[in-house]
This record gives sequence, structure tokens and C-alpha cells, in this order.
Amino acid sequence: MNEKRPDDKLWGDCPSGEMNRLVTGLRAKRRMHHLRIAAGISTAVVLLIVAGNLAVSTHDDPVIGGISCQKVESLAQDYLDNKLDEELTARVKQHVKKCRHCRQEFQRMRDERDQGKVADAVEQSRDRNAAWIREHRLIADSMR
Repeated sequence: MNEKRPDDKLWGDCPSGEMNRLVTGLRAKRRMHHLRIAAGISTAVVLLIVAGNLAVSTHDDPVIGGISCQKVESLAQDYLDNKLDEELTARVKQHVKKCRHCRQEFQRMRDERDQGKVADAVEQSRDRNAAWIREHRLIADSMR
């Protein structure tokens, strides 16, 4: 084991601090490798979230009965005052029948109208509906 080989003359002692420099360099390379892996995984997760959100975000203002919540809201007062034509009345009625949010808003508007607060009901309904839409968009944005 203690025999000297001919190439031993080529090997000498490392300069002071050389091993520390090599170890530090290898650690830095390993860290960068791990960061690249983490970045790749993070990018894949973000892309999946964005793709899922795109699939869900088309449902921000659902169309039920051939009419959207936003359109129903704009027609609410005319509907309650029986000022819409038969076809539009039927579409609004079908939407309200199937949409829990709009049904609750219509019931609240009717209750307030019965109390003589029609103008306030429309304004509050718009505010609540706008808040509802903002809330759903925030939820959708947070999923991105």
C-alpha cells in the first residue's frame, strides 16, 4: 500500500483553501440545480392553475334561460313592473327560477317594493350584484 507509483510525482499538496473553494463551488452548483427543479415544478403548477382558471372563468356571469345574471339585473325593475314583452319575461322568469342568486335578489326587491322602497332596492341590488361579481372574479383570480 505504501508503494510509490511513477505518477505520484505529479500529485502534490493542494494549495491552502483549495478544497474549501471546490466544496463551495459544488454546493453552489447543487443549490442552483435544486432551484431549477423547484422553478420548473412551480411553473408547471402555475400553468395548471391558469388552465383550470380559464376553464372556470368562463362561468363568471352564467347564462341561464338564455340570459345572464347581469342582463337580468338590468331588467329587474321592468320585470317587476310588468313592462317586458312576453318572450323576455319568460326568459327572465326561467333564469330567476334556476338561479338562486337572482331569485334571492328578486325576492328581496319584491319585499322592499312592498314596503315602498323600489328605488333603493334597485340601487342596493346593483351594488350587491356588483359585489357578488367582484367576489367571484377575485376567487377566480386567486386560483390563477
